[in-house]
Amino acid sequence: MALCLAIVKCDPHDAALIIEKALSDLTFGEPRPTLFHVMDDASWWADYATPAELKAYALACFNRLSGADQRAFLAYVQGAA
Repeated sequence: MALCLAIVKCDPHDAALIIEKALSDLTFGEPRPTLFHVMDDASWWADYATPAELKAYALACFNRLSGADQRAFLAYVQGAA
């Protein structure tokens, strides 16, 4: 509650910096590097990631896939594969 009151009284630029820092402290962080069990490690990370992290990494990864891989992924998640 104290943080909310402080943010409301701040200059908007300062408030944005405070909120950004608070949110970064609450995230789980980037996925760890893996050598052998990519799916296991990705699933483990996803168990702890915040919804914002899940959405950001999922979209970024999807956008980096080839067109064919994007179509295959969509077919898989929509149950067509």
